[in-house]
This record gives sequence, structure tokens and C-alpha cells, in this order.
Amino acid sequence: MLIIGTTLFVLRNSHKYILYHLNPVTEYSFMMTAACFFLVLLVSSTSLIFMLICVLGFSLSLYILVMYDIPYKKSLEATSKYFYLSTLSAAFILSGTFMVYTCVHTNVFCNISCILFERANQNA
Repeated sequence: MLIIGTTLFVLRNSHKYILYHLNPVTEYSFMMTAACFFLVLLVSSTSLIFMLICVLGFSLSLYILVMYDIPYKKSLEATSKYFYLSTLSAAFILSGTFMVYTCVHTNVFCNISCILFERANQNA
């Protein structure tokens, strides 16, 4: 509810931005809705792979939102920096997912927690 409420708040308060923007911004509300959708899916994800897909989908929506003012040099610079840093973070998340899967042979959060709890009890 918090994610949806925040998205509606941002959409409602960005009315002046949409009206006075130099270029047409018809995709702005769609990208905000897509970002909200991926965040809701991220919160409700039950596996590592689905979590990674949601993070990448949310990041893609944010790339497009940051890139809206592309004629301005600062927007282009911010988009390229955000893209590179996001690619690096996605690589770390993917390698961490691979390491967890290699150790426990599953990608479902509940199974990972059960396996780690059993291993902790065996060692205790």
C-alpha cells in the first residue's frame, strides 16, 4: 500500500512537470506505473531469480525516467552513470544469487531459510 500510495502522490504532484515540459512526456505516467508494478512484485517475490527480474525491471523504468531530459547534458550524464552503476550492482546480485544457489541448491526463500536453519542446528 505504501508503494502504491507513494506512486500516486508522485504522479499527482508532477502535473506541472508534465504540463511545462518542452518535449511530450506521454510515457511518464506509464513508466511510473511500471516502476510501481515492479516494486510491488519485488516485495512479493518468493525466489531469488524473480527478485533479480523485478530489480532489473524497476531499474529499466528508472533509466527511462532519468533519460527524459536527454537534451540537457546533466540528464545524459546522470543516465550513463546510473546505467553503469546499476549494471555493476546487477552483476553483484547475480553472482550472490549464484553463490547461494550453489550452496543450497534452491532459489526459493523459504527453502533457503529451512536449509540454513537445519545446517545451523547440525553444527550446534
